[in-house]
Amino acid sequence: MEQAHQILQELEAASSIILASPSLVTNDQRNDAEAVFMSFRKTNMPYSLCRYILDCSRVDFVLFETAGTLRDALIQEWILLSQELKNEFRQYLFQYIMRDEKILAPFVRDRILQVIAIMIKRGSVEDGGQERSNILDEVEKLIFNGDLKKQVLGCSIILALMHEYSTTVGLTSESHYAAKKEFEAKDLRRIFVFSTRALHEIQNLPQPLSIDIMTVLKNLLIICESILVWGFNSTNNILFTISITYA
Repeated sequence: MEQAHQILQELEAASSIILASPSLVTNDQRNDAEAVFMSFRKTNMPYSLCRYILDCSRVDFVLFETAGTLRDALIQEWILLSQELKNEFRQYLFQYIMRDEKILAPFVRDRILQVIAIMIKRGSVEDGGQERSNILDEVEKLIFNGDLKKQVLGCSIILALMHEYSTTVGLTSESHYAAKKEFEAKDLRRIFVFSTRALHEIQNLPQPLSIDIMTVLKNLLIICESILVWGFNSTNNILFTISITYA
């Protein structure tokens, strides 16, 4: 813990130099500060350290870099991690972004969502999408029962997942193809159905809509549009074979 605290102090000090005006720091100081973060990014098995930093730091740049270090480590070390650690850390990150008292800068939140999406996609190769289905259960509750902030977060989680399943980063082409096809078959339709249902509910709200509700509306439209132009692996496009009925 003492070592983690020291590393955190070094990172926060380095971030203050990197973010400082060029007139206030020398090139050597900036290079040294960048070297601190480069060394941090190369940390092996950084999970406990990253968790400590995420819990204790209030510096957005440090949080962003920590999430990036996590992302890179997970991609490189996935097969070395126990299932218990994977499950525990995925749940920790999900709860982290859900904390009401945790006000994250959008770029930090999006980087953490990317890490969660990577873990869910990699995990779906092993569990057939079970954990992804569990996450979508929570997301659906956020969108239909949460406050506006949680609704936006739910949409952001879906968009992060969809982006991750559309890219091959961290997986072989064969594994990516299998994971993407399984996602299309099991959960893409589900996302489309509850997103259009949420749009239907917004349509019935009193006009004019508040700015916050308009933000939710915009995100839901982006989700639906992304699905409608999705590059399906299979020629049996599920969106043309289903009918949607509103309760």
